[in-house]
Amino acid sequence: MSDYENAPAAKLLATNCIFCRRVLIDSESVECGVGPVCRERNGYDLNLPESTRKQANILVHQISTNRNSPEVKSWVKNIRDLGLDNLADKLEGALADVVIEEKGSNLWVKTPYLESSLGSWRSIPGRVFNCEA
Repeated sequence: MSDYENAPAAKLLATNCIFCRRVLIDSESVECGVGPVCRERNGYDLNLPESTRKQANILVHQISTNRNSPEVKSWVKNIRDLGLDNLADKLEGALADVVIEEKGSNLWVKTPYLESSLGSWRSIPGRVFNCEA
């Protein structure tokens, strides 16, 4: 793997281009799910102001290298305030505290509530929701 793919931001986001499957770490690329080369080839661009892209990349770097900082939630909020909701959702998902326990013949998954992940949870065959557990 290249240094690019081993970068803390790449590991945190674990996001790939929908066309070529290369790892994405730039804020604009993660937001739209397409890398810069594939965006150009396919005429797909967000046209983010350079200052917004740079600010978001700085925040992603801060988050990826300081995951246990009490400021992480505010940094994710700052990314959302920049209008990069998809990127903020991916970061929230990557930073969520998830606990998986085996109880008898069942797996129990405990995770913070993220509205953006409801569709994925609901698509699991045989899943049961229990907010009291």
